[in-house]
Amino acid sequence: MNTKEAECSVEEENTERLIGRANRLGYTITSIEIEPGRVAISIVPSPLFPYTPELDRDFETDQWRVQTTAYGALNLDNIEQVTEGYGRAAAMVRELEHATPVNVVNYHLTR
Repeated sequence: MNTKEAECSVEEENTERLIGRANRLGYTITSIEIEPGRVAISIVPSPLFPYTPELDRDFETDQWRVQTTAYGALNLDNIEQVTEGYGRAAAMVRELEHATPVNVVNYHLTR
């Protein structure tokens, strides 16, 4: 019986790690596309994590941005959820900044 698992490349492991980290932070990566000189990543907030802000990338500056939102008057519990959401967004941006064409692979979420 052969119990040897298929080996993944470092780039595949990095991609799996990034996707897993996104899931833990309240995001779903729907695609990763390697393009000349950059990586295009499509990422959406998970509906399971309230107050998780959207993320997008400014392609002129090549920087990730966190979409801010005015929620109006909120109770303390909701304020804490908003704060946690922005904290998760900041952590996700830090993870995304490390994705380069040489350390991740193409990925498409299958439904």
